[in-house]
Amino acid sequence: IMLMVSPVAAWAIIVLSCASRKNTAAPLDLLFILIIMTVTQSILLIDGELYKSGVFVCLPALFAAGAVVNILVMPMREPSLSSQGISPPFSKPTAELRSPEDNITVWQFMSVSWISPLLYLGSKRQLNDEDVWSLGYEFKHRIIFEKFRDMKGSILQRLLAANWPDLCIITGLGLIELCASIFL
Repeated sequence: IMLMVSPVAAWAIIVLSCASRKNTAAPLDLLFILIIMTVTQSILLIDGELYKSGVFVCLPALFAAGAVVNILVMPMREPSLSSQGISPPFSKPTAELRSPEDNITVWQFMSVSWISPLLYLGSKRQLNDEDVWSLGYEFKHRIIFEKFRDMKGSILQRLLAANWPDLCIITGLGLIELCASIFL
């Protein structure tokens, strides 16, 4: 019975989180939960534990996988915001427009496929300043500096607070690499 309670609890958290959100940008925190849920439910199915329970036991894994795909095709930023001045993904790079990373889906961001026009141009000739997009709004040094300056605490506390997502990702990937090297 616990094998069925855990997906129900996870879905309850997901539904409550979605209901409490005000924006329609991709919920990246839920993506992590759904990926874990898809993997664990798939492992249980493959292992045969749930095979005896009937056909409906594959539904949590299928719904979680469907939700993962849905989040991967969602925009990274709020779609109601203006995209004026942002280069469309896969268009020719120009310094007159901001980087397309301000207007891409989660999958495009994760696969870095939006940068292919720049790579193609760079493979044909040397890139010049006018060939490269302007920095996205979030990456302009003035904005980053102001956010860092407004944080409370010592320099070390501010550095950790500002970089915790990157530190978590790097730590997680390092642990996955360590486990893969041990077991493979």
